[in-house]
Amino acid sequence: MNPLRMIIASMQPDLVADLVAQGMFAAVRHHADIELLADRVLATDEVAAALVGLDEQSRCALIYIDNDNSADEPSLERLPDCSALVVVRVVPDAYAIRVDAQDVGIDALLSAVALLSGEPGRPPRQSGVPPAAPSGTAADKGARPLLAAAMAWIHALMSQAVERRRVLAGELPGLTVSHEAVRLMLDSDAPVAAAGQIDALGRAEAELVAALDAADADTEPLAALYRRLGLDLVEWKLVLLALAPEIDRRYQTCIGFLLDDMGQRAGTLALFAAMLGEPATVRRRLAAAGRLAQWRLLGHAPGAALPSDQPQRVDPCVVDWLLGRADALGHDPQLRHALRPLPWPGAPLLRRPLDRADSAHLLAALREGTRWLVLAGADAAGWRALLELGAQAQAMPLQRCELARLAGADRAAIEETGVRLARQARLAGCAVVLDAALPDWQPADADVLQTLLASLSACGVRCAVVAPDPARVLAATGADQVTLRQRPEPDAKARAAALLAAAHDLGFALDMDTASGIGAAFPLRIDGLALAAALAAARARPDAGPEELRTTLSCALREMAAHDIAPMAHRIVPRFELGDVILPRERHAQLTEIVANVRLASRVLDDWRFGEKMPYGRGVAVLFHGVSGTGKTMAAQAIARELGIDIFALDLSRVVSKYIGETEKNIDAVFSGAQRSGAAVLIDEADALFGKRSEVKDAHDRYANIEVAYLLQRMEEFEGLAILTTNVRQNLDTAFLRRLRFVIEFPRPDAQARESIWRQCLPDESHCLGADELRLLARKVELSGGHIRQVTLRAAFAAAAAGSLIDMRHVALAMNAELAKLGLPTVNLEPVGKAA
Repeated sequence: MNPLRMIIASMQPDLVADLVAQGMFAAVRHHADIELLADRVLATDEVAAALVGLDEQSRCALIYIDNDNSADEPSLERLPDCSALVVVRVVPDAYAIRVDAQDVGIDALLSAVALLSGEPGRPPRQSGVPPAAPSGTAADKGARPLLAAAMAWIHALMSQAVERRRVLAGELPGLTVSHEAVRLMLDSDAPVAAAGQIDALGRAEAELVAALDAADADTEPLAALYRRLGLDLVEWKLVLLALAPEIDRRYQTCIGFLLDDMGQRAGTLALFAAMLGEPATVRRRLAAAGRLAQWRLLGHAPGAALPSDQPQRVDPCVVDWLLGRADALGHDPQLRHALRPLPWPGAPLLRRPLDRADSAHLLAALREGTRWLVLAGADAAGWRALLELGAQAQAMPLQRCELARLAGADRAAIEETGVRLARQARLAGCAVVLDAALPDWQPADADVLQTLLASLSACGVRCAVVAPDPARVLAATGADQVTLRQRPEPDAKARAAALLAAAHDLGFALDMDTASGIGAAFPLRIDGLALAAALAAARARPDAGPEELRTTLSCALREMAAHDIAPMAHRIVPRFELGDVILPRERHAQLTEIVANVRLASRVLDDWRFGEKMPYGRGVAVLFHGVSGTGKTMAAQAIARELGIDIFALDLSRVVSKYIGETEKNIDAVFSGAQRSGAAVLIDEADALFGKRSEVKDAHDRYANIEVAYLLQRMEEFEGLAILTTNVRQNLDTAFLRRLRFVIEFPRPDAQARESIWRQCLPDESHCLGADELRLLARKVELSGGHIRQVTLRAAFAAAAAGSLIDMRHVALAMNAELAKLGLPTVNLEPVGKAA
């Protein structure tokens, strides 16, 4: 028999017409003997064109949806000749169907009536009947038998529910319900499912329970959901039902049919409770367990009122994880803001056996999960790197939650973060690490920490807390619940070992003494060393030799050290060497002694244990004093260059603030940044900060004295090189002088020193001055080195403008200009050959 050709049309397309049409399209696709001539709802004026070309004997049906009960319907006279054309007019609001046809005999009419009324003993076909149970692929059956069993159980339960929902004459499933259907629902029990369906559901449920018992939680996410979150069996089945529309869209149609609303695609609590048993009993059991709300599986929090008609949808990230996306839980939009997405740097450089043992012990303590593991001490970066090393060795993923990312969040958001952290930790087998090492701890941070830890604890999850001050964690948890580990500052050997590993990865070798020297010059933490090594590796040329690679690593270390400096200081790249500094011999020797004090600090203070005898910090504080231009700043740069470190000059305009307490905060930021980066601090005009404390006459004096006292205290705690310069030593506070290890006076240069300075400031290729002329300049004019440099620079530009080398005429003009600037009388510089 030829297939029945069908067209669906509508007078005025709207939501009602679209819903009816979609239901018809879904039903027609299950009929192999019906062919649709158009895959959409046609307008009235499009019908004739769609029927053109059909054979006169073709069996054809036109379903005409008259959503406003209009009298304007397609007339048979206006349609092409087709002897077997049947027009069915559907009026949804009037619950009526009108049939019009050409050349329809009595037999055909009786057959249609019999078909519409249904055969005796056979229930009418229902548009919501689910398709055959999904069999799944061979891979699904082999790798995830629990998922296959769950889908079979869902199908059996849906089939039974659809069978119970009878459609009486005059109803349009999902749109209309007849008076008779409502009366039957109220006056009688629900229709009993066929015995075959009951048996099929019983078998499917038995297979589901058996598959759940046999499932491995490591390979079957559904089993992990049930066991690791401690779900009740009814809760777990409810999750399966809510998951069904996410897996197969055909179950969305079933749910719309069962809810008598084809616009609804997610089941409600009332529907699922009725499918799982006696609704009131199921609701009481769900409320008593409460884990669906506790773990936010269906999107509602504990204690929140849950209407029975509210759609039940599984949390989208949980859906993705259940369907095989291993990292889906970490992409939870309500959790990502608190998590660090990348590993903490430094683990690849930890290669000592001691480091591997420490990391293994850390992960073992964290895996027990019965107490808070507090990782205290100043080396927070070292703790993070050890945790990463242990996680990599044991293939245990880490959840890196940073407390700073939760700053400003309200209590509800913090609690929600804790629940979702705990959920991911339980389901994915992650270890939670909370980084509470904040650079500037505020009172509000204590509330955030306490709320987050309380939320994790309520979910039965403990974590590692990286906190320099363990008292904060103890205050939030209680001392009896904490396992405390302390980690001191990294020593020279640890830094040297990390540098040896970085050099090895770059492709060149370092000896221990050289690595120790570099580590002393750049006392970066393990994360800074790792980032510097990565920067050097990115810059290194493939054919670079050992010396070039060493230089590349040194430059990367220097840049990484300067990266963390505070904005209240500016970086100075040292350009002078110790040989450039003109000083008396004994004072010049003290500059070399400063270099040795910094370079050999580890040997003397650590190996020889002199550090145990020092009441204050391990740093080297130096004062250079003398008149302007005598080489104090040049000497500071020369020392920094000899040590191979950068030097940061304090910007007094940014450090000093009119607001109370801000100056001290700025000073601390500069010293802390310099200590972390291994740079030297240069404070020019130190008497502006370290001036003598005065008698307190008003509040201004009191706070000025507080600033000086804090600066003295911070200088004592500083562990790096601090160089201070002043033109007026007597203006410094006497309490400050005793804290200095070196005090070096820079005197005015004598004639011999001035001659050396003249020679140094005049490059050989720039002038034509003879030795006698240089000697004359040194003896006749007593200028400091800074002024001599200004004279030579001015003379150089004058000579360049004249197109010649520098001679005595250019120097004489520049000299008198400089003397006039200083308010001194000019001098007559006669060439030696013309002297009287």
